[in-house]
Amino acid sequence: MKLLLSVVLLVATMSARASVEIQINQLQFSYPAPVRMANVLQPVANAADWYWPASAVYNLDKNQAEQLRQEVLSDIQALLAQASPQDDDYLVLSAMAEQITAWSVADRIDVAVNYNEARLFVDHNPQFTDGNYLVRLTARPDDVHLVGAVIRPGSYAHTANTSIPDYLERLRTLEGAERDYVYVVTPAGQVEKVGIAYWNASYAQLAPGSQLIVPLASSVWSPAKTSLNKKIAQLAVHRVLP
Repeated sequence: MKLLLSVVLLVATMSARASVEIQINQLQFSYPAPVRMANVLQPVANAADWYWPASAVYNLDKNQAEQLRQEVLSDIQALLAQASPQDDDYLVLSAMAEQITAWSVADRIDVAVNYNEARLFVDHNPQFTDGNYLVRLTARPDDVHLVGAVIRPGSYAHTANTSIPDYLERLRTLEGAERDYVYVVTPAGQVEKVGIAYWNASYAQLAPGSQLIVPLASSVWSPAKTSLNKKIAQLAVHRVLP
């Protein structure tokens, strides 16, 4: 009898601890058991005209994004130690370190956020298991985020019929910036390497809410810089944008 009572108490304790905590923008929701995407979005789905392609889910219990940030900053410090303060690379690396330190990052989950699709299709209605999550919903963005080897990183107005080279002409890049390509992180969290030189230029337009990352100049003879640029682009996927 005592054994049965102990088992019952253990199960009850585990059940009491098992919960799903979800923050949707500034609202907090708690669920006693795993919950589906459609149920999570239902209370707020009609509260605003959400732009689902720019919405995102983050797992707040994981720390991989912060670990990647520290790895990136460590790589930058290693390259700074090899450069002179008068070098172009030194200025670019210092600027990147300052920007990346200021980023808000969390572990983004590779999942689409769309209330109507979650209601209609099983494949678009994943389950939130025990843990803490952030769901960031936004109206259609009217800006793009320019970061990296630029003099004035920040948010700039998104304009239609504007190519990536056109955006870059609006602001000055730092000496030591890559001249052949940039990275684009789409609102859905996909990383794209896009040519910007005369011989490989792509005139694709940026989606509103995209991040445009101007990397550090690199080559086949500077694998450490190439690796750093890729890591920065991957870290940008996990940014919680303002």
